Amino acid sequence: MVINKKRLLIVKHSHSKKADLSLSTNAIVILILAITILGLGLTFVRGLFKQAETKVAETFSATELANPPTMDKPVTIAPGLLNIRLGKSGKAVIANFNPKPVDRYCQLKGGTGIAIPPDGLTATGSKLYASGSGAKIPREGTNTWVLAIEALSPGTGLYSFQVDCCNSNTGGGTGCDTITPDTVKYSIDLVVHVTT
Repeated sequence: MVINKKRLLIVKHSHSKKADLSLSTNAIVILILAITILGLGLTFVRGLFKQAETKVAETFSATELANPPTMDKPVTIAPGLLNIRLGKSGKAVIANFNPKPVDRYCQLKGGTGIAIPPDGLTATGSKLYASGSGAKIPREGTNTWVLAIEALSPGTGLYSFQVDCCNSNTGGGTGCDTITPDTVKYSIDLVVHVTT
């Protein structure tokens, strides 16, 4: 039996090329899948970090206020004077401290004592929206309301607020509408100056 060495080498060599091509195709597919999964994983982790950053910022905004409320001054606003350029928006924070030894329900209202409507309050040159109206505040706890202010036209406007607090949510779930001996009303102002 005679073996043709040249033919044997050619057969072995052609199988080697096919195997190399198959191996390199598999490697490319695996590499593409790995990069895709890595990209998706990084996007997911970045999303988680953004959510955590937002929650941490909200937590610290309540604990590290520029003008924190105290026992002597239970309601504060920061800043009290807000300068905004036309077409931009700004933010202010009203903080309320509960100095009483019991949980209290407090409600943020406009200066007229009426709850802030969902479509906001308008003063000269600006429109204001509140992050909510009522909140239950634990004893010696603090609650914050974030105010978003939209600059509509040049001018200076005054927003007056009233914070009503009572020992329980009286008035059928509408806040401290029924005046009782434990009801306390605080007022505070915000001046918004819109420039061009």
